[in-house]
Amino acid sequence: DPSLGDTYIEAQNGIKSITVSMSSTSPDMKASLQDLSANYDGVDFLSGTEIVGNQEVVRLFSDLGQSLSVPSEGDTTYTFPIGNFFTLLMFLPGEHSFGLTVTDMDGNTRSGSLTITVE
Repeated sequence: DPSLGDTYIEAQNGIKSITVSMSSTSPDMKASLQDLSANYDGVDFLSGTEIVGNQEVVRLFSDLGQSLSVPSEGDTTYTFPIGNFFTLLMFLPGEHSFGLTVTDMDGNTRSGSLTITVE
C-alpha cells in the first residue's frame, strides 16, 4: 500500500527546506538514481534533493505517471509520498533508504529516515 510510505511533515513556523536523499544496496537502483540527476536539473537523490519549490521533482513524478505537488516556502504542512516509489522498488531487491531533513523558517532542523527491504 503506497500510502503507508506517506511522510507527514508539520512546521508551525513554516517550512524553509525539505531535503530528500536516497541510498540503496541495489546496483540497478543506484544507477537509476544517477540517471535522474543527469536528466532532471536539481534532482540528485544520492546527494540530497531540495523539495521545496522544486518543479523538476514534479516533472520527474509526472514522467513516471504519478502526481506530486511540492510545498512552497512558508507552508506549514506537507506530505512527501515515499510510497510513490514502492512500485519501482518491488523489482529491485535490496535495502532502499530514504532520508528526510526538514528545516523551518526559524532554522530548526529535524531528520528521519525510512528503510525498505525488498527480497
